[in-house]
Amino acid sequence: MAAALTYTRGVLALVGPLVEELAGEGQLQAQSITNDVTLNALQPYHITLFTKAELRDLPRERVENLQPDVRHIFSAGVGGNRESGVFYVVVIWAAGQQLRRQLGLSPKQFHITLSANDNHEIDKGIDSLFPNQFPAHPATEFLDHLAFTLHASGNYQRAREYAIQLILREPDVAKGHLRLADSALGDLLHKLAMLAYACAHKRAEDEKVQTYCIKKLIDCSKATEWGLVFQEQEIQQVPEEVKSSLLEPWSVSLREALSDKAIAPTLHLASRDSLFIPSVTTDNSFYKLPRFFRWLIPNFLAIMSTPRCEDDITALASPRLGIRHVLTLTEETPLPQSWFHGKPITNTYLPVPNYQPPTIEQMDLVIHLLSDRSKAPTLIHCGGGKGRAGTVAACYIVAFGFGQPQFNMSQPTMSATDTIQTLRSIRPGSIETSQQEKFVSQWCSTIWKRQSVYPDLPSEPLPSPLTIEGGQLNTADLFVLVGLPGSGKSWLSNALLARNASGWIRISQDECGSRSACEAQIGLSPHGRRVLLDRCNTAASDRKEWLKLASNWCNAPVCLWFDYDRDLCLSRAQMRAGHPTLPPGSRVRNAVDQMHKVFVRPSLQEGFKAIVIIRSFAAAQELVLRLSPPVNIYKFPRTPHIINLGAATSDDVSTTLPSSIEGHVIVTEKVDGANMGFSLSSDGSQIVIQNRSHYVNPASHEQFKKLGNWTDQHREDLLRVLNRDPYFPQRYILFGEWLYATHSIAYTHLPDRFMAYDLYDRNTDTFMDLIYEGQKIPNESEFRLMVQTQSKFWNGRLEGVYVKIEGEGKVRFRGKVVRSDFIAGNEHWTKGPLQVNHLTSDYIKPEVGVVLEFGSLHKTTMSSSYKLFCVGNPLLDIQVVKGEELLKKYDLKANDAILAEEKHLPLYDEIVKNYKVTYVAGGASQNTARGAAYVLPPQSVVYTGCVGDDDLAEQLKAANEREGLSQVYQVKKGEKTGACGVIITGHDRSLVTTLRAAEKFEQSHLSSPDVAPLVDAAKFYYVEGYFLTHGTSSVLEIAKKASAANKTFVINFSAPFIPQFFGTQLKQVLEYTDIVIGNESEAEVWATANGLPDTKDLAAIAKAIALLPKANKARPRTVIITHGAEATTVVTAAEPDAPKVYSVSKLDTIVDTNGAGDAFAGGFLGAHVLGKSLEESVLAGHKLAAICVQEVGPQYKWPKVQIV
Repeated sequence: MAAALTYTRGVLALVGPLVEELAGEGQLQAQSITNDVTLNALQPYHITLFTKAELRDLPRERVENLQPDVRHIFSAGVGGNRESGVFYVVVIWAAGQQLRRQLGLSPKQFHITLSANDNHEIDKGIDSLFPNQFPAHPATEFLDHLAFTLHASGNYQRAREYAIQLILREPDVAKGHLRLADSALGDLLHKLAMLAYACAHKRAEDEKVQTYCIKKLIDCSKATEWGLVFQEQEIQQVPEEVKSSLLEPWSVSLREALSDKAIAPTLHLASRDSLFIPSVTTDNSFYKLPRFFRWLIPNFLAIMSTPRCEDDITALASPRLGIRHVLTLTEETPLPQSWFHGKPITNTYLPVPNYQPPTIEQMDLVIHLLSDRSKAPTLIHCGGGKGRAGTVAACYIVAFGFGQPQFNMSQPTMSATDTIQTLRSIRPGSIETSQQEKFVSQWCSTIWKRQSVYPDLPSEPLPSPLTIEGGQLNTADLFVLVGLPGSGKSWLSNALLARNASGWIRISQDECGSRSACEAQIGLSPHGRRVLLDRCNTAASDRKEWLKLASNWCNAPVCLWFDYDRDLCLSRAQMRAGHPTLPPGSRVRNAVDQMHKVFVRPSLQEGFKAIVIIRSFAAAQELVLRLSPPVNIYKFPRTPHIINLGAATSDDVSTTLPSSIEGHVIVTEKVDGANMGFSLSSDGSQIVIQNRSHYVNPASHEQFKKLGNWTDQHREDLLRVLNRDPYFPQRYILFGEWLYATHSIAYTHLPDRFMAYDLYDRNTDTFMDLIYEGQKIPNESEFRLMVQTQSKFWNGRLEGVYVKIEGEGKVRFRGKVVRSDFIAGNEHWTKGPLQVNHLTSDYIKPEVGVVLEFGSLHKTTMSSSYKLFCVGNPLLDIQVVKGEELLKKYDLKANDAILAEEKHLPLYDEIVKNYKVTYVAGGASQNTARGAAYVLPPQSVVYTGCVGDDDLAEQLKAANEREGLSQVYQVKKGEKTGACGVIITGHDRSLVTTLRAAEKFEQSHLSSPDVAPLVDAAKFYYVEGYFLTHGTSSVLEIAKKASAANKTFVINFSAPFIPQFFGTQLKQVLEYTDIVIGNESEAEVWATANGLPDTKDLAAIAKAIALLPKANKARPRTVIITHGAEATTVVTAAEPDAPKVYSVSKLDTIVDTNGAGDAFAGGFLGAHVLGKSLEESVLAGHKLAAICVQEVGPQYKWPKVQIV
């Protein structure tokens, strides 16, 4: 056994080989700290679990039955007090803390005493460690257990620091988010806790963890609004480093689980309290919601005041809230339907007069809408979100409480009085008038009386065919509709118009506003179009009058009689929302009764050529198809080449880039698959699939064999996109590429088998405006670069790009650019065995959520998240301590830096073989890149250079990964990776460098598929001066590209010999350089080499460099000269005679100055990339350099310190 509990010196402690090993490592670490103290603690070494005093109060049988978990016990390093001679190993043992908690004991600072002296009163936790003792690259398990231990001790802030580092290390694992959530809740940061618990739930694979997260989310909801809805003071709770994961939309499974919980809200917010969600359009801002937004039932039902503008609707529909339907109650202000165009959100207008309640029939309609899960989540609004919306919300609570609709409810869930009191406790001011209060009671009584929340509805008639009396319909020119309100007349006329708007004229009193207007319109010749008289027309005398008015042009009038039972018509009419003249209630009843009273069955004797009798919905559908032109397959139009790079053939269509079309520009990667369109059948019951000009199914071809299964899996998503017109199910076709089979490109990381790119509207003969992120249309040279970039979906170049301009609700321009050497796959891919493309989900766990959704279809972007691109000589620093023998053997000085000669070459293997080494990713530019990555969010910095294909390169990659730096190395087979032997003796270090593969970097690497997109997408570039010794042409390529694109190029002199011996190369690069960084020694050598009279005047030297010729004169050059612990001098070409001097804060302790200059550059660049001022950026450089000189080697303090 590695360790076991035993009684020793009156305490119950953990002893054994594991403890001895930790103590042994601690002794070595303690000896490197001091040689003045003898470490002779009493044996055996132990970790005290229970003290003598604690054991006296614990039941002996419980103590003796303990079986401690010793699998995860960690050393955090050596701590103590040097003056009193107390030394110990700080131990992290989370399982031990749990044992103590089970027995009712407080947390303990576990440790192993190393010294003969001890002091039981001093702090022996993580904060008592000596400098540089905390692990430089701690394991994730260590971070997890440390965060747990700190949380158990009530140190919630420090627990969050380590939880954040754990998230950064393993962003797709639940435990980091769980630790962050628990520690945030401990500090009452309820919004941060809620967001972190949601992330943990999404990533958790253990059902118990998910259940725990839901329980804690409910606890958080007592103090914060659900989801990504923030009170203003809560925004600052979100740590910048993990903001992207915390603000991601919640998973579908979590949303559904919470909405099913029937959680009674208790959070009290006043209507004046502003709420915000993360902005839909920008990364770092928040959008203010209209007044009084609140979730009544999380992710199911929300209430709010009237939306102010279309941006509000966009915010509601965004994944941050996910509202799918808006119920408008404001009689005075219906919402413009244009606000909802092209968005995954719909609107119902149910007008209720201000300060009044709805009718019972309107409330029945609301319950019907809320029972439709396809419309969830739903938002209800009135003017202020209090009166009408509050009344409707109260009626819902009376019926169902805070749960979802239940069809078997036979009595109210809550009384009217309790409901109003509860609602006002969470939404002050709700239900504004006595009439509204009385209505809530009336609604409650209605449920009791009918023993159901839902009204009894008459059954719809079974399907039946049309009945036609008289002649044919082919020559009919006037169709007189006859039927009670709610019989389906308007549905039929809307369906006919939706299919053939140019072939019909509809005359409706609801639209015209008066009978006289209808009479005037029917007397006018329709000029070849058919006319629909859409009125009730139940009286024979009325019908006779209308035929007389149309007699000057009408030759073949036909009567369409909707023969339905009165009660069915009344029920239907009461369930109509937004009717212009008959809102649900008494007006509907009166209208139906009046029309039924005067009804006379139509007859041919009235002058009709035919009477068509409709007695079912199937009959109405049949009539629509008979009177409408056939819906034929629509072939997706050929996309023209806007630039012919050589891939276009004589059969292809070509066009030119538009110069005057305004709108949203969308540029996406063009993918190589089978063109496919999804639409609905005429009755909307089936999904129809087409490939170009013919319909297909899984049996049509081998590449479509997975099509049936895919369609079944995504049926709900497809219906949400396609089933948007209740009158014309076939109206929309969703076009995209079916990517199951490999054509010309073997895709390896597709997001899905189908990628949509266009939605066609048969009604308007246009492609709808989907509006992704907009941008200026690229020019020809930019397109040429785009088509040579790395594909997002396989390890190679993309086929080309697809370009659209969208505006005014439709696609206004479409084109493509295809790279010149692309071979269209359909010429040859079918000749051999079928090859299958691969999805990202074939390699990683897929995200939970909707795959395809209108308004947010799968798309690709042409940009990268990396903003800073760094180039240099990658070296792996191999550090050893107590290297006196190495200095003697290889004739090295204790404090020096040299390039390795032949006699030094065996040094590196000897270090690795015979010493305990620490690997640090080194090289000047790489050190700076690590520093910038320390300051910036993840995936902001990428670095390139040349390495060998050896173990050192793998160590280098692993070291960078631990530090959060991404790299795209050029790998030279058969070469060795550059290395720097770092031999530490006391406070001195000897650096011995061999460049090896680093100096064999090839310029072509910059245009390789993996690197070129990163170079193009970056906004800032940084190069070390050392690179000029072998790679000037590569540096010039980047510098010139940056200058031409008005981006920022930065160079560091790096060493005095660069301006001394490589002045010509440096001068070439400086012409394109925006920022120059150097130290006082390098500046002095540059001044000497360039003949300046005073080589000590740093301001004058900086001015001379700043005023050197520059290609891009729009960006004045800035020169920064550091001077160790002295002040930093800054001069800009814009103000060359106004140098700025920034003092450096004095430090009490300096451990190692190596890498300080690189650290300064890293801190400066990190702040500069974040948009900070020049002064703020310089101070950030000072701060990071100060951290570096207090560490051994070019390293940075861990856990991270906030730099900006």
